Amino acid sequence: MHCIRDLVRSRGLGDVASSPLVLQIDAATRRHLELTHALSGGLSGSLLAAVDRTVTAGGGRLMERRLSSTSRVLDVAQERQNRVAFVVDQSRIGNELRVTCILHPYDSTDDCSHYTTALQ
Repeated sequence: MHCIRDLVRSRGLGDVASSPLVLQIDAATRRHLELTHALSGGLSGSLLAAVDRTVTAGGGRLMERRLSSTSRVLDVAQERQNRVAFVVDQSRIGNELRVTCILHPYDSTDDCSHYTTALQ
């Protein structure tokens, strides 16, 4: 399954944020939903703060990007859910992945980069 960004680029649809494959939410609604920032302006109290358990800066950016540009393609959404469910169900693998990412957050050639890319 291609990442939504790759799918958009391969079809020449331009920027992911303006793609018909991504759920479009106007600024006022986005603000009131508190997806990435609370009404107070901070992260605390937002959906992102509630669900973000990433251990690397790249993982945090990916999480924010996914919340900000939710796919309208059912297969993409289901594949993302399946990948998360796999890591949750296979807690040993999930724990090993977290430890690897904590120990090697900047090493793009290690298993952390490989597995997180595979899970995107």
